[in-house]
Amino acid sequence: MESSTECQHILEVVNTPHDNIIIYKDECCYCFSTPKYEEGLFVCLTCFCGFCREHAELHLKKTQHPIYAQMRFVPKEDRDGEAMIRDSAGTEKPVTVGLGVPGGFDAGKFLKFDTEVSLQCLSCAQSHSKTSFILNSNDYPVLDSYLHLVVDSRSASQLEDIKAWELKAKPCEHTYSDVFCPIPIYQTTGAPKICSQCPINENLWMCLTCGFVGCSRENYDGSGGKGHAFAHYKETNHPLSVKLGTITPEGIGDVNCYICDDIVLDKKLSLRLEKLGIDVRTCRKYATTQAELEINQNMALNFQTSFSGGKDLRRVGGFGAKGFKNLGNTCYLNSTLQVLMSNRLFRERYTKTAQYHILNCGGVPAECEDCQLSKLVIGLFGIDGGVQRNHEMIEKAAAHAHQILVEKEHEEETHTQTLGGDERSDFELFVSPRMFKSVFCKNHPDFSGVEQQDAYDFLLYILDCLHRLEKERQEQNSDSQPSASTGQSSVSTDPTQVFTFKTGRTITCLGCGYSRRTEEEVKSLQTSFVLSENEIENAVQEQLDRDRDAVQRAAELKAKREGLPAPIPMHNTIPSQTPEQPQQLYSFEKLLRTVLSEEVIDLTCERCQHGQARVTSSLTSTPQTLVIQINRTIFHRYMPRKLEIPVEVPLGEIDLSSFVTRGTEGIQVETEGTAQDTQLIESLVEFGFPKVRADHAAAAGMKSVDEAIQWLLEHEDDPTIDIPLSVKNESDANQGFADKDNMINLLVEMGFTRIQAVNAVNKKGTDLDECVAWIISNLEESFAPVDQTQITKAKKLAVPKELVLDYTALHEQSQHNLPKYKLAGFVVHRGLSVHSGHYIAFTREGLNNADGSNQDEWLVWNDEKVAIAKEIPLDQAYVLFFNQI
Repeated sequence: MESSTECQHILEVVNTPHDNIIIYKDECCYCFSTPKYEEGLFVCLTCFCGFCREHAELHLKKTQHPIYAQMRFVPKEDRDGEAMIRDSAGTEKPVTVGLGVPGGFDAGKFLKFDTEVSLQCLSCAQSHSKTSFILNSNDYPVLDSYLHLVVDSRSASQLEDIKAWELKAKPCEHTYSDVFCPIPIYQTTGAPKICSQCPINENLWMCLTCGFVGCSRENYDGSGGKGHAFAHYKETNHPLSVKLGTITPEGIGDVNCYICDDIVLDKKLSLRLEKLGIDVRTCRKYATTQAELEINQNMALNFQTSFSGGKDLRRVGGFGAKGFKNLGNTCYLNSTLQVLMSNRLFRERYTKTAQYHILNCGGVPAECEDCQLSKLVIGLFGIDGGVQRNHEMIEKAAAHAHQILVEKEHEEETHTQTLGGDERSDFELFVSPRMFKSVFCKNHPDFSGVEQQDAYDFLLYILDCLHRLEKERQEQNSDSQPSASTGQSSVSTDPTQVFTFKTGRTITCLGCGYSRRTEEEVKSLQTSFVLSENEIENAVQEQLDRDRDAVQRAAELKAKREGLPAPIPMHNTIPSQTPEQPQQLYSFEKLLRTVLSEEVIDLTCERCQHGQARVTSSLTSTPQTLVIQINRTIFHRYMPRKLEIPVEVPLGEIDLSSFVTRGTEGIQVETEGTAQDTQLIESLVEFGFPKVRADHAAAAGMKSVDEAIQWLLEHEDDPTIDIPLSVKNESDANQGFADKDNMINLLVEMGFTRIQAVNAVNKKGTDLDECVAWIISNLEESFAPVDQTQITKAKKLAVPKELVLDYTALHEQSQHNLPKYKLAGFVVHRGLSVHSGHYIAFTREGLNNADGSNQDEWLVWNDEKVAIAKEIPLDQAYVLFFNQI
């Protein structure tokens, strides 16, 4: 081992430990290696990003950051089978389900581990041709503090999880009350574990005012408690109760406010319990919280019996057939990404450029959207990204998955698995989208949290994010693109054009034939059911009956499996004397007609004064992939309900010619929201004003011709009045950013974090000496949170044209094709509520057989599990993806 005195790079570590530093120590920022791998993780002590050995050397090459803390998790024997972590004081605490937040519970059996940490200088290792260059931290007190910081601090993912839970549960006005029980009634006996009014001994709630313990409310299907806790609130108006078994030594627990009818954060929970005679330091969590219960319910969908009548499904794995880990209610994200990544045109934008970006990007990888997208794509499809889903590939993937599962089962039986199982084997079956979600959803009010979200909403959001990224990239690298003056068209790298099309609303006078069309660019069609009140009532009632039957059957199967007496039938459950009749399928064309239709309305023509016009809603351009949402949410008796009405979705070719209107001859075409501006500009031009000045007047918000003329006269000497709006807007947007971005990048290259650099530039401008001096003098303030758009304002890495398709050209080409489509995939939602349930994706793969024929095969993507589907619930589809043929 080399002596640490030979290292000349110690002083190059410029960041000192601080509570606000975010440490990315869960997995490599460029791949999915973790501290449980053999060489562990190398955490850069300059920017605090974690890397595997290979990518740590790449990071060193890019940034010249030399000093790293090598972290390894070493398994040790487990005494009691509980999953534990150690805090900075060395105290062991249980782990929350799926989150890793102290204070939780996990029923699975894991091994404990020790954390081994050593200091390494990779720069010295390279210069001395050594595999490692270990430093003695005792010789460097500052570096020793770094080690403690890396080991003891919560990781970036843990901080996000805690923030998400805190965002979910908020204090209400009733948690600030000071109403305490005058007598510590449970000081010697402890809280009872049985309802005060009945023999129910689970899901108990204790009143935080008087200590009354009651069972939970009855569920709509007859399950749950008898509502004695709620009845106590009705009698006493005591608003707050805590769920027994969820209280942790930190004074955290599920507190329900009956007045607000919600789970709330009670910062006085420890004090209230103390008045009741309960010391929270002696409490141990043994029950699931409401949030954990929601996660468990969403993830408890039986994979083998969900869609195949109880038949086993053949699992697949490996590149091209990997699932996504469910991070807790992230099935909406997983299913959406799987369908997107199954689209060849969309996927190729990233599979061909992912490795190039990782090798050449100069940004902070943990904060770079392109880096995390590239990491995800490489994890799914490999470095070359050339995986083609054909019959041979699927068969190999099935054999590969079978071998992995057999090996994992053997390890579990022989108790030889490491903490969380063999992660290398898991990586062959699924990857974690945690860092992808972090960087793309961090500041979104809904997707950053832990609650279930809508898959369709996320689809629109992620497409908008990717469109924004490509737009920024094109604008920032426009100097490297061919200009219009050369006769060459620039190459568009925006894959969201695959889904982009226009809808038009054409109004045609039935008297003189004058037509006016308003167009809107969209990425999907939103359809809905047209039902009478009676049909809605019947559909909801049928669904409730099916839900009750399903719950009853599940309870009976569980009782039979555990050798218990059959459960008492639920109320209102009447055995059917006749076989269940299949529901009538709703017409797919009828759904399309809710958004693409034709009707005659009363409207006075501005030219001939005729009183009627024909309104036609149609597609005025067609995409390569058409996304159609079937809105299954209705409001029934003032409550949102999800309808499971079966839809007759065609599996074969569909021709949308009758829904497409091309050509603009004789039609005045306006962009959505610009009709009034267009008329104003035309009027100003008729008065003799140059069009560029008329554009400025309209952009300034002038509504009438008189207002616009007055505004133009007042701004006649404005130096920018004759600059086209497109040029002026771009100039205004970019003015000052170039110098600021250069200074931010320079500070990052010096070793400061991007957050520090942004704060310094915001405070001191672009003077390097003043920025450095401000950071050193205001260390704590330099880590203050900043707007994410400022953090990621660094110039986007240009994409070599030879690595990408020209999506503009592809989009234009699709306009010459017939509007014929074939279903390529869909997302389905399973569950009783619009606020919970589970999302699963299905994709259609055209597999080439050995005899040269082609046969469609469907894959089902259920979070971590991917398999060959035997049956598909197409009639319950929620979001459909049709590819142009």
